[in-house]
Amino acid sequence: VYPRDWDTKFQDVYVDASGQGYAVGTCGVITRTTNAGMSWTLVDVSESSLDYYSVTCPGDNCDNAIIMGDGVQLSRSGGTFSMDLNEDYQNVRKLHLLSNNVIIGDKNGENYLRSTDNGQSWTTLIATTSRFQGEFMNFYNGTEGYVFDSDKYLNKTTDGCLLYTSPSPRD
Repeated sequence: VYPRDWDTKFQDVYVDASGQGYAVGTCGVITRTTNAGMSWTLVDVSESSLDYYSVTCPGDNCDNAIIMGDGVQLSRSGGTFSMDLNEDYQNVRKLHLLSNNVIIGDKNGENYLRSTDNGQSWTTLIATTSRFQGEFMNFYNGTEGYVFDSDKYLNKTTDGCLLYTSPSPRD
């Protein structure tokens, strides 16, 4: 988008079915579109020095966006963003929007956060995911996904990351 008044390395984008969306990146850049990406405007947030890595819109409605970055979560509801600074949000590089208000925060493969209320509160997934260190999760629908464990065996979840099975045989 030229001319532009910001410099960034964009990390993620989400555009909902209505054409409203966000693109987020380094150096505190958050941009917004209301016309499916034909034009973008810079969003003014109070902390513009942080890097933002992932954005999602619960219910495919960007009136309610969740943005994660360097130890920060921005939540948009009713047109304004609120900021929550929390060390638990450090290194969240990908938000996976699943069914039933579940969002998984993939922390650069080091561990994972899980929300069951569209990002209002988070728990750290430790017991079921400790063997997945260094791996990113991938989901192909609202409940089912895959991740390799530290031994490089494939694991599958069908319930939004509560339990995992191994569809590949182990030695």
